[in-house]
This record gives sequence, C-alpha cells and structure tokens, in this order.
Amino acid sequence: MSQFTITLERTVTTREVGHVTVEATDLGEAERIARGRAHGKAPIEVEWQVDLEDAGRVVVVDVEEMGESGAKAA
Repeated sequence: MSQFTITLERTVTTREVGHVTVEATDLGEAERIARGRAHGKAPIEVEWQVDLEDAGRVVVVDVEEMGESGAKAA
C-alpha cells in the first residue's frame, strides 16, 4: 500500500457584534450618528464580541503520493 499526503482547506467565517452609546435627541438621530461613525474613517471605540462562527465545509485541494522513504514522490 502507498501513503498519500492529503491537503485539506476550509474557510472560517466569523461575525462580531459591538455596542456603542451615542447622545441624540431621538432614535432617528441616534441611527444617523451611528451610521455616520460606522461609514466614517474615524476609529470607533468598540469592544467586539464573536456572535457567530461558521467553519464551512472541508474540501480536498491536493493529493500527493509519498515515496517509500516517506518523502513526497516527484
């Protein structure tokens, strides 16, 4: 029997959620302020927490036969 090295790959997707506090006169203004900060280039102080992590399916991306010495065969 021969030995084979199998290379596997998966994509891991992570979604994080953070909360910020803004001062505003009403809900509409608070939303506009938050969206403006989110789309602006100024950094926002947020403590991010992982909300969802999905490890996707595993796929085979490469198969190589090993030689008798344990090295990859050419």
